[in-house]
Amino acid sequence: MSERASAAPSGAASTVNEVRVGMISWAHVHAEFRAKALGEIPGARVVAIADDDAARGRAAAERFGVTDFVPDWRHLVTRDDVDVVMVHSENSRHAEQVIAAAEAGKHVFCEKPVATTVADARAMVDAVRAAGVDGTAAFVSRFSKEADRVKRIVDTGVLGQVLMTRSFIGLAGIAEIGCPPDMTEWMQDPVLGGGGAWIDEGSHGIDLLRWLVGDITEVSAFTANRAKPDLDGEDLAVAVLRYAGGGLGEIGTVWSMNADIGMRNLLEIYGTDGTLSMRATDPFPRVEVYRGGDDPLYRGWTTPHIEPDAAEPHDYGSWPPHTHHYKREVASYVHRVLTGQRPFGPTLEDGLACLSVIAAGYASAAAGGGAVAVDRDPCRPARESTGSADLRVLIPGRRCAMAVYRRWSIAAVALLAATTLVACGSDDGGGSGSGDPNAAPATAGGPMGRFPGAKLVLSRWAGDPWTSGQKTAAGEWGTATGGTLDLDAVPYENLHDKQALTLTGAGGYDIIYVHPSWFGEFAKAGYLAPIDQYLADANRNPSGFSADSYLPNVLAQGKYDGKQYCLPDFVSTTVLAYRKDVFEANGIAEPKTLDDVAAAAAQLNGKDGLAGMSIPGKRGGAVADIMGSLITAQGNWWYDDQAKSTLDKAAAAKAVDFYVKVAKTAPSGVLNFHVDEAATAAAQGKAAMIISTTPSLQALEDPAKSTTAGKWGYLPLAFTAGKPAGELIYWNWCIAEKSTNKDAAYSFLQWYTNGPQQAKVAVAAATAGATKDFYTNAEVAAKLPFLSAMNDALTTSNPQPSLAAWPKAQDQIELAVQEAIEGKKTPDQAADAMGQAVADALG
Repeated sequence: MSERASAAPSGAASTVNEVRVGMISWAHVHAEFRAKALGEIPGARVVAIADDDAARGRAAAERFGVTDFVPDWRHLVTRDDVDVVMVHSENSRHAEQVIAAAEAGKHVFCEKPVATTVADARAMVDAVRAAGVDGTAAFVSRFSKEADRVKRIVDTGVLGQVLMTRSFIGLAGIAEIGCPPDMTEWMQDPVLGGGGAWIDEGSHGIDLLRWLVGDITEVSAFTANRAKPDLDGEDLAVAVLRYAGGGLGEIGTVWSMNADIGMRNLLEIYGTDGTLSMRATDPFPRVEVYRGGDDPLYRGWTTPHIEPDAAEPHDYGSWPPHTHHYKREVASYVHRVLTGQRPFGPTLEDGLACLSVIAAGYASAAAGGGAVAVDRDPCRPARESTGSADLRVLIPGRRCAMAVYRRWSIAAVALLAATTLVACGSDDGGGSGSGDPNAAPATAGGPMGRFPGAKLVLSRWAGDPWTSGQKTAAGEWGTATGGTLDLDAVPYENLHDKQALTLTGAGGYDIIYVHPSWFGEFAKAGYLAPIDQYLADANRNPSGFSADSYLPNVLAQGKYDGKQYCLPDFVSTTVLAYRKDVFEANGIAEPKTLDDVAAAAAQLNGKDGLAGMSIPGKRGGAVADIMGSLITAQGNWWYDDQAKSTLDKAAAAKAVDFYVKVAKTAPSGVLNFHVDEAATAAAQGKAAMIISTTPSLQALEDPAKSTTAGKWGYLPLAFTAGKPAGELIYWNWCIAEKSTNKDAAYSFLQWYTNGPQQAKVAVAAATAGATKDFYTNAEVAAKLPFLSAMNDALTTSNPQPSLAAWPKAQDQIELAVQEAIEGKKTPDQAADAMGQAVADALG
């Protein structure tokens, strides 16, 4: 950061003469409003604009008279003439850009929501703290004149103790209010945007409530899609809130309303001494206050006078009324930067706290609306010096397998453990249970055993696509056996910590989803019960069922120190899909090797408007998964059983060379493609082939999403004909050592992971089971046409890396692939970078 713009610690004064701003991305229309404001406010100047969409970015630079357009945002954040970086990219991209800017010594201003995961938001907070720069969350709703007046009224205490709040904030829809088509597209993508109406409009509402009333500790929420069938997410959400001060609240958000300007922002606050109402987007915006008390002079409703815009030192002549608060926001920010008043605005800590509430709401909705505790200390440092333990968490999201590290306060984890168990409706998580574990199934294909009165608790990730299917299975198991099985669904970023605390204590879990990255830790610590004796006992299993019923390489992932601890399910890998009709029309034979694939991609690229290949290019897990399959297909892998690097540079370079060749035939913007974008492009007839993870390929055959359904063939990846391979991705289910219901727990897991049950549960999410009979099921094969290719790929496979240090290596591997695609590295140089990343991660 340049000396001229260095800011003093919070509360100290350090003035500068000009705020020089670099703006990243015009993906969000709010960039337009803020650039306009910066151009009209003395003391501020936009010096550079970066955008992955060069045409969009150059057009913005031309509109606002900015001479420097920078194609790569990474170059913008390191410029000496930039003091503040404003980020308006897709929500899922905020974290890497904000962290890079902070590490370069720049103040950051980030559009809300600040991230799409709590883990990303926490990493952003850590980054600005470590760099000593200011991090601002763009909660523009605070800057309406009505909200400002409400804040001042509430802070006087005239309403007394807050009893309850009611809030509504909504839109007609992203497209309906006039947002550009490219913004509409990514905002309605639940991965790029983070969700639907709840994370978008809910972030405004939750921040206002936290700002006005205080921290929110618990959420019970429901989401639905009632009016936008093409939207892959919710168009409305309703939540009940509990405040730290004891009050309650309710909030509604909508993306499909019908009213005048297409926007609504309403708020009511009920206190022991008065009531307040704010209508910020009405044709006549106003605040109304009712005061009680004994003095008749003041008792009753009043409408405070709010000065008109003309009274402010800003010209709003070219600003629509509903955008004035953007200029107030930017004016306040620039003034505080110029005068050294930190924080410069709502902080990234505010953004993290808000996102923690949003995440709890999604977890509640996914679990059926039960109350979910909000992390009471989301802004704690990721590295605390005392009273903490090294714990590992995963970033939530169906696309992401990356991991981050932090130290969690044991007291905070204990609070989470206590509140979540209450939320799932179990008072002890156990129950002695009794019955006959050898009883034959009550119905054909049902679970073994009878366990009347047994009460089991299953620990799992909240919000994934398989939760509802597992809840249904739990109910069916209970009906058949006489027991009950409750699901304790916890947001992914908290799952390891919650499990570790519960398993080290008195217990409380019977069945546990154990991620590969902490399976070894839990097995070594004695948290898990061996199940070899169950698998070997003919009386405990249906006729003909044993360990041999599972795919051996998949079952082996649940083995530790020679003992079997877990049963697997939800298996996936990466395969190739190709348009049979396109290949036939162009006289191209079915590809046998990846060299054939690269040649076909080059030949078909541009034919009839098609790209040759659609493939993920965005860092987030899928690129590394594909690289893992490409390396496995050469008989190589990242490391051995002793966690020593075995990566062959020639194999890595060959894999990168293939990746680069096919990426050059991909649709525009491949570096922003994750699995969903890649699959959407292929499904919509924009590519002749796709390589991606098998769950994402379901979109190709879904008539509601695909114009090419029924036209695809599927093949495993193979550099040598007849030698297919793939990276194995899977889930593991284990029995807790302290469970008093081990017999019942095994009954559920054996039945649940068996082929017939997986045919119900896994198919719905386009994953596969782990038993051999799953792959010979004709009905399943009809629903999952890639199943044969997947089975072939998994005959030679390596499991998805699960070392604790792997996430950092994964990120560097994916960066090397991206830089090779961009021409910044040769395949050999990329292979060298990967080798170094693996060596560094393995120590």
